[in-house]
Amino acid sequence: MSTLNVLSLWERGQIQDPVDRPLELLLAACAETEPASLDELSIGERDTRLLRLRELTFGPRLAGVTDCPNCDGRLELEFDVGQMNAIQPSSAPRFLEHSGYEIEFRLPNSHDLRAARAVSDAAYARVILFERCTKCPLPLDEAPAEVIEAVASAMSLADPQGDLRIALECPICRCSWEEIFDIASFLWHEVRALAMRIAYEVHQLASAYGWSEVDIVAMSSRRRQIYLEMLAE
Repeated sequence: MSTLNVLSLWERGQIQDPVDRPLELLLAACAETEPASLDELSIGERDTRLLRLRELTFGPRLAGVTDCPNCDGRLELEFDVGQMNAIQPSSAPRFLEHSGYEIEFRLPNSHDLRAARAVSDAAYARVILFERCTKCPLPLDEAPAEVIEAVASAMSLADPQGDLRIALECPICRCSWEEIFDIASFLWHEVRALAMRIAYEVHQLASAYGWSEVDIVAMSSRRRQIYLEMLAE
């Protein structure tokens, strides 16, 4: 991903929905990809590609911090991209038998997430996903909550890459819990941080030398750093 691409992605992403940002990242990395085909990917398939893009762009090591839910202690996390690769789902139809109902379902994609995000109530958002992703033998408004919950759980099991969780233990109080790892959000924050760093470098060099943004971003990061070090002397 070039320096100019990073800045352009960051600029477009400021006004995009969080569902669209990861697709924009994938599209920038592979321009010949049809945008519509990315929308059709299951969330797990999308996240597998994002993990691959993250490794190619920033390397295989991921680092972050989180807080213990019991004592508020700060934990530093570090792991490899390879540790986050789950088993990929097949494209075969899926069936669930629960409470006397036989339900066929498919895995949610970005189209479905947009529809669910259009409502503010989390429970109703789950109902929307149920409606869009299942062939249900009863009217939606008659679907028992336990059936909707069972389908949601079956979707998570069928597409583990789309619901990655990290097992954590606090070294202070020994509290154990699981935390969702969202590669879409994680990678976007990394791209944003890189874009802000590049923008700062452009500001410093343009202010000192009068160079244009185009000329500055065309330089390698090492070359920009050399000029910045000279300014600091």
